[in-house]
Amino acid sequence: MRLTVLAVDTPEDATLDVVFVHGLDGDAQSSWSRESSSSFWPRWLAEDIPSLAVWSVGYEASSSRWRGRAMAMEDRAINLLAELQNHGIGNRPLCFVTHSMGGLLVKEMLLHAAEGRTDFANFADATKGVVFLGTPHTGSGLTKAVQALKILYRSTPAIRDLKRNSAHLRHLGDDYRDWSNQVGLRNLVFFEAYRTKGVRVVDEASANPGLAGVRPIPVDADHVDICKPADRTSVVYGQVLRLLSEIRKGREGSTSSSGSQEPLLVPIDELDAFDLEVHPAISQGTNVDGLPPLPIYVDRPHDLRLRQIVNSCESGESAAAVLVGGSSSGKTRAAWEAVRRLPKSWSLWHPLSPGRPKAVLDGLDEIPPRTVLWLNELQHYILTSPPEVGEEVAARLRVLLRDDGRAPILIIGTIWPEYLAKISAAPPGGDFDLHSQARSFVVPVEIKVPSSFSAAELETAREAGDPRLTQALSHSKAGEITQYLAGARALLERYESAPPAAQAVIKVAIDAQRLGYAENLSRSFLERAAAGYLSDNEWLALGDDWLDQALEYTAGKCHGAVGLLVRQRLRPGQGTEELPHFRLADYIAQWGRKVRCFEIPPVDFWEAGVEHISTAKGLVLLGEAAAIRWRVRYAVLLYQRAIDMGEPLALLRMGELEEKRGDSTLAIDFYLRGAHAGNLKAQLKLAEMLTLQGELTDAKKWLRAAADQGEFRALESLAEIAERAGEVPAAIELLQQAVELAGRLEASRPLRQLARLQESLGNDGEAETLRELSKAGFQTVVRRSLQDIAKRSGGMTMLKDELLAGVSEAQAEGRTARSSDLELLAEIYEEEGELDKAEAVADLAAEQGYPTVLLTLVAERFNRGNKKEAERLAQKAADAGDSYGLHELARCNPDDGRLQQLLEFGLEPDGQISPLPSDASDHR
Repeated sequence: MRLTVLAVDTPEDATLDVVFVHGLDGDAQSSWSRESSSSFWPRWLAEDIPSLAVWSVGYEASSSRWRGRAMAMEDRAINLLAELQNHGIGNRPLCFVTHSMGGLLVKEMLLHAAEGRTDFANFADATKGVVFLGTPHTGSGLTKAVQALKILYRSTPAIRDLKRNSAHLRHLGDDYRDWSNQVGLRNLVFFEAYRTKGVRVVDEASANPGLAGVRPIPVDADHVDICKPADRTSVVYGQVLRLLSEIRKGREGSTSSSGSQEPLLVPIDELDAFDLEVHPAISQGTNVDGLPPLPIYVDRPHDLRLRQIVNSCESGESAAAVLVGGSSSGKTRAAWEAVRRLPKSWSLWHPLSPGRPKAVLDGLDEIPPRTVLWLNELQHYILTSPPEVGEEVAARLRVLLRDDGRAPILIIGTIWPEYLAKISAAPPGGDFDLHSQARSFVVPVEIKVPSSFSAAELETAREAGDPRLTQALSHSKAGEITQYLAGARALLERYESAPPAAQAVIKVAIDAQRLGYAENLSRSFLERAAAGYLSDNEWLALGDDWLDQALEYTAGKCHGAVGLLVRQRLRPGQGTEELPHFRLADYIAQWGRKVRCFEIPPVDFWEAGVEHISTAKGLVLLGEAAAIRWRVRYAVLLYQRAIDMGEPLALLRMGELEEKRGDSTLAIDFYLRGAHAGNLKAQLKLAEMLTLQGELTDAKKWLRAAADQGEFRALESLAEIAERAGEVPAAIELLQQAVELAGRLEASRPLRQLARLQESLGNDGEAETLRELSKAGFQTVVRRSLQDIAKRSGGMTMLKDELLAGVSEAQAEGRTARSSDLELLAEIYEEEGELDKAEAVADLAAEQGYPTVLLTLVAERFNRGNKKEAERLAQKAADAGDSYGLHELARCNPDDGRLQQLLEFGLEPDGQISPLPSDASDHR
């Protein structure tokens, strides 16, 4: 059969083309018809939709060799693109309707067009939708489908090549999913409910392309008849008709008049708990017939406080609540139980895309009164890289709460204790406060959620009569009912018994999340990285479909709860940008953060990041993780890729890296490039280094540029330069401007500097007034010495007992112990000569996110002359995320060639010092 393009109906006023592409053993007409010619449903569409041009493609599909990229499948794709172009197709909006392997051919065509390197690029822009009827897409489902087709069509060359090249087809699915999500393509997916000749070719799992907002639709048909609707009332015809009508009318999403993305508001009475990320509950061992999807809820003290806040919103006030607790402690369920009782006049907005922080910033001005702003996992919104984005989110949330004209608004969020600790901890003396807005938003409204039930709450749960609660009561430990219900224990057991490949994939996901790269775990990244977590024997024992098997295992539900690692999907209308491909279960992420705290991912993990992270944001995040662990080589590679994408933040980070390595020339070069790109911090860092070199004219130019963008710290630096030049009145004027820009909370430092200058001029009254004003903002706190603190606490023994009690209480309540308490306790043990205990406390601090406590021990042991121990602990701190100790050891030992090599070239993933490159520019 030669390639033909059948013109079913092509009116002159056509505004939309629809092209039918059949699968194996099909042709342009019989694939889309039952027995009679009147059942040819492409013609029905032409009759029912005005101005629709309908085409049907016929090509040799019984013996064509569908191979990899350089073989016949790609040739057929280009051949078909050229033939469609000859018919004038591709110059107006276009939709494809495909059956079986015809869907693979269309994906190949569109990806070829999307590359933009040929005359067919317009097809990628013109295509607005694709319909897949019984098309296998990814994973082991594709392998199973090929096996089924082999039974159905026998072992034709086409089937043999499909089986031989299934790896290419899986990558085709991954690439199509990424591209489709990126451009917002409409996709409609169907799968057959019945067997064909005893085999089910494409079931729901294999039909699922993993696309945002797409759920496969079952059809009462087998694989052959799924593309042959019986009449116009069939589900296939109705859905395709609806899709084409919407595309023709141009209803592909709306934006506000200001260009902001309109929030997707869901009425309160239409909410689904699982859409809001409430954990599904266990089901194993219970009779679930007649039970609601979630177990009966047991009220606890935090629920009463939350209900009071919701009641105030019902009365017309705006309010916020942030629930703080460990993974699976019941935070999200408590929030759900509170908001679902709001009146029907309320709606909820769950901002997810494009990127959680950007979604908030884009849509916040558009939300009306009586809206719940749902910020589950608040850290994704306010702990960002760069931190300025999260600070802007927090600041605008605070403004929203104070705007009476938009009340009532309810902002409700959840966060883990370790993330809250990063926000609530005051910065060390003199350091800039990165989270002042986030702290001002979260701390006043935080509500702690205990990790375990009290005795009274356990009794209430026992009396509830829900078999799932009964099972949890029988099997959970220490009253951790919610964790058991969410499958936490089952998740750990499944992880520990996982096959090597599945365990490797989970370790990749754990490491990615704890190192900051958690939003876009693609299949290709997991595949490339996982190899480094397997031994040689484990690697050799793997089959060709090892990744499919691993992902099937990790996606498997645990006692009915969500699996270890599952594909993430957004609902329709929530957008597609930055959609994570796979998401790690919260409990495993939190557990893994602790147990792998000191583990450095292998080489393959970092190489996977360099090769497969496709966003500048992701590259910078992983680059930062490499840099703070002093894995210089990979930090440079990751930053450089982000620089190539035009990311100014990567230029700043490269400058900081070179400055730490002692190369001020290269540091200034990167800061200068970042400054020209508009990065405020790069402008400040450049000005700082130029000032140190005495190049004040250029320094002041960049400080002025930063000040013009509203950066009050630039005005402080200009004032300092003016003061050193003896221009005190000019310095005072600059500091007054800094106070105005900084705002009340952040004006403390410029106010104190103003007070000092006024005092130097003899204006004591003015100086005292300024000092009083400075007390209203954030204060710099310098910690007292251990001996002073002990004296004020009644002695070292009493202080030690008090600290131990505080740490034990925090652990019992599932909270993060205070870093200051752990630091003091480690110092006490160190001074008492209990070195192992001191290190154990410092390790606990590192596991909770405070590796700086280890640096206290580094200094103590170095000062005692134990350089080897100091270096060991400094490297341990670096592995946990703070390499400052290594830098200081190198600077304190300028004649130690090995440490100088470490400072300049960093460490390898295995902890060895990186060798000197043959060309020093290799690292730069």
